[in-house]
Amino acid sequence: MRRWRKEFRWLYLLGVIVLLTVWHGGSLWLTDRGIRNVEEQVFSRPVVSSEAKPWHAMRFFGDPDAYQWLSLARDLRASGGLRMRQTAADNTPFGREVHWAHLPIWTLAALAQTFEHLVDLSSPVALEWAGRALMPLIGFLYGVALFLILARRLHPWLASLATVAIAISSLYDFHPLRPDHHGFQTAFAVAALLLFMTSGMGWTTSRRNQKAPLRNQPPTYPSARRYLLASGICSGMALWLGATVFTFFLFALATGTALALLTSPSPPTCRVDLHFYPNLYRQWGLAGAGCALLFYLLEYAPGPFSMRLEVNHPAYALWFLGTAECLRALALWKHDHAAFQRRDLGMALVGTTGAALLPLLLLFGPGAWVIPRSPLMLQLHSRYIIDFLPPWHVAPLPVYLEHAPILLLGGLTLALARYADRHQGIPFFCRPPLIVLGAVSLMMGLLYHWQCRWFAFLPPVVTIFSIYLVSAMSQARQDAPPSRRPAAWLPIVLAGLICAQAAHAAFRDLRPLVQMFRAEHMDAGWLQFMLQRNAILQLKAASGGERMRLILPVAMAPAAHYFGLGDAVASLYWENEEGLAATAEFLGDPLPGQRARQVVRERRLTHLLVDSSQRDTRMFYHLLYGKADAPDFQQTLGGALSQPTDARLPDWLCPDQRLTDIASQAWYIYIPANQTWAQFHLPLQVVAFQP
Repeated sequence: MRRWRKEFRWLYLLGVIVLLTVWHGGSLWLTDRGIRNVEEQVFSRPVVSSEAKPWHAMRFFGDPDAYQWLSLARDLRASGGLRMRQTAADNTPFGREVHWAHLPIWTLAALAQTFEHLVDLSSPVALEWAGRALMPLIGFLYGVALFLILARRLHPWLASLATVAIAISSLYDFHPLRPDHHGFQTAFAVAALLLFMTSGMGWTTSRRNQKAPLRNQPPTYPSARRYLLASGICSGMALWLGATVFTFFLFALATGTALALLTSPSPPTCRVDLHFYPNLYRQWGLAGAGCALLFYLLEYAPGPFSMRLEVNHPAYALWFLGTAECLRALALWKHDHAAFQRRDLGMALVGTTGAALLPLLLLFGPGAWVIPRSPLMLQLHSRYIIDFLPPWHVAPLPVYLEHAPILLLGGLTLALARYADRHQGIPFFCRPPLIVLGAVSLMMGLLYHWQCRWFAFLPPVVTIFSIYLVSAMSQARQDAPPSRRPAAWLPIVLAGLICAQAAHAAFRDLRPLVQMFRAEHMDAGWLQFMLQRNAILQLKAASGGERMRLILPVAMAPAAHYFGLGDAVASLYWENEEGLAATAEFLGDPLPGQRARQVVRERRLTHLLVDSSQRDTRMFYHLLYGKADAPDFQQTLGGALSQPTDARLPDWLCPDQRLTDIASQAWYIYIPANQTWAQFHLPLQVVAFQP
């Protein structure tokens, strides 16, 4: 019987692998094929013809950051080095530092090289396919890892349900058009959380007298230690990929753990073979801190080293170790009070000091250590970067309607978990994971209402929270007295809500792909990126291949470098504060623009691309003066450039009508379903500098 059960679990794993392959591989194929189908209906005039489409030779991507990662991978391969510490993509001609974690860069470069050798693709096409394939591949591996971890604690069918639901709900972070570091961040953070809970959180048991292993029960001490070490390693990886993001996540995990320790019985009386080892928390902290420090050295050794707290730094390793030491002291004081000595109190104070040092440095340290604290970057993030805005500021009704199912699932799970904990016979060992998951889910929900970027953590965390509650209620129906058993329909309803949420996410994400496949409709954001690619490649052809030095809309800066048009001054990366400031000085300079002319001479700029919508020009005015929509905006160079025929432009600015016609060319998309044409164009004006 045991052998059959083991083989049956492998059947579950095989089924999950098949479903993940279909989902991620299908989304990759459907996205690329759908875009190609739409592009085949794009023409330079409203007549179906076989005209040449040179811009069709290169694929576009769905996020400016994607072009940044691809450019770094390409430039790294060209350099023959191991790391990219400088890039010329922006802040031209001086370039800027690169502090992004290299794992996505290395994986993109390795995939591109693999495609070159195995499929015999050219380097540019291999890089394109590496960009398309990276995130679906990471999503697939992430899903398999989730199933393997969840199946150690839950019934395989519950692990399968959670894994598939998470994969469907998290497509945005593992999308073929978005090769980025955010999916890596989510994967390592969720893995760290799951492994931490699977370890027993300090509780262990001896299973020698058990006839068969029980789910929702503590592991043995060796297993608990292995799980905590693995959780620490994943935490160190998460700090490497996004230290500031994982700091909030780990704070929520530590808060939930402290609450679970304080509310658990001391000593637990529900099992005679249950043992608690507070020192496991110290080992967890040492593993996480050591891993974070190792990856810091991998990025920066042998130097030069600097205080860059925007990314992984030894201060984060110290903070992680201090947090773990505080949890160890709390666990020892609560569950083995007699063994709590003065040295343990001293270590707790040292841990508190180490944990408090990082937030003090981030909030009150010199501004040069944390560039996002500068006035310019604070203003940029406060109004112009969607990821840093609350959903009610972006578009309240559409955003909340789109995310309503996962928010409702999280709220209902919190309420049911609270009710079950007070009135139902939830087994003792099910309570600590539920408390931790509840704290993390609540924290991520609150952070999401502060900034949109935190939504990525909600689908996996809320789904795992819900599936753990389903498992706990199912276990309670077996173990609790009849008077305290949960109703049989409660776990069924909760599992049904998980399926409904996943179905909503599948419909939301697959519908636009199917519409593209039928050449009926393309997402407005993707359409914008397609038009930008077309304009950049046509400008590149018109310039004879000579690279430009540009001031252009910041969202186009990474694409301009990737497609080879030229190098930009401004971009939306904190490492490029100097380029942002120079562009703000240029566009915000009062007429006749003497400082702007000086910026052009200093940087030897050749061209300006300005969007007549005034979004960028008004943004830079705000960044320079700290105020927006002021009446004197029209008296600046940016205000004059926003008017195509403004006679106040200084004579060293020469509008190039030929390049303007190319950049703002109208594109016609034929829609076969209703035999109509749709017209689109970018409202761009090209100006040449002759300072």
